[in-house]
Amino acid sequence: MSTRRPLLFALVLLSLPTAALAAPVTAAYLHCGARQRTTLSGAQEAVGLIGRVDALVLAGIEPAWAASLQSAYAASAEGEVGAVLGATGGDSERLLLLWDSARLALRDDEVERGEYQAAGAPAPLIARMTDRSSGVDFVLAAVSLEDTKSDGRALAAIRLVEFAEDEPEPIVLLANLDRGIRLDGTERDGSLGLLTDARIYEWRRPKPLKRTDCNLGYKSGVREFVLLAGEAKEWESEVANGASVDEWCGRFSGKCCWEPPRCRDCGPWHLPVVARFTPASAPSLPPLRAPAPSRPGLSEKQQILERIDWLVGELESLRQRVERLEGAR
Repeated sequence: MSTRRPLLFALVLLSLPTAALAAPVTAAYLHCGARQRTTLSGAQEAVGLIGRVDALVLAGIEPAWAASLQSAYAASAEGEVGAVLGATGGDSERLLLLWDSARLALRDDEVERGEYQAAGAPAPLIARMTDRSSGVDFVLAAVSLEDTKSDGRALAAIRLVEFAEDEPEPIVLLANLDRGIRLDGTERDGSLGLLTDARIYEWRRPKPLKRTDCNLGYKSGVREFVLLAGEAKEWESEVANGASVDEWCGRFSGKCCWEPPRCRDCGPWHLPVVARFTPASAPSLPPLRAPAPSRPGLSEKQQILERIDWLVGELESLRQRVERLEGAR
């Protein structure tokens, strides 16, 4: 067999199209806890502590807070701030999506999707974004199931799976599933299982895994999640708490009291979760190789060796096609 084959393989690999890479996109999720009587000033301070992110989901807010929280986010943004405030969730469980237009562009104004709403929860925000750095289109989804009953959480998870099955674009889902998972992994809520067991969504597990709420008596201490679907599962990504549990809870989980004697939680008792992911366009498939041309004048042995040589290359080309098809799911 030809000794030139390793060099030929190297040249073929170098010539294959590669995915367009960009700097990581950063997205954070924070449940502000207006229903739990968090103060607006505490929520504003929390947004400032999260710092610079390309997109920020604020769940559990009062609609009157939106402008102030947008201003708090704008302090660290590089471009104009885009904002979508959900219309569902009553007076204390609204969803607010903020993004830096210098990095992300919204492609569709229909963001709040009532068809995926669970009873007792706000409708998800499903934003079709373009990463300006790489040109990659993807879906940024925000979900809050805070204080939602188990059947409502299950129905929401089923609907989100159905959405992902039909969605051709990569999905980055940031969610508060309310009942989550214990730190030791011994117990998890059914909604997380419904999202991940079918392998439609993949939970991007933080390392190390830390609790995301300040109620130390709460068994399912991990309540916020980042889940990826479609091509996003192949992207370089990482997820971590956006603050130290001790520092955040020490700062916000106490009571702020004033005259006349009234007390509210000082700030969000959920911790922010921050995801970093690098959007990459799906690589195009290499073309199928043409059949080996016949060459006159070769002996039967030489013809067989030429044919074997061509078949080796054809098998390698087919293997590469399979890998790219699997990566594009």
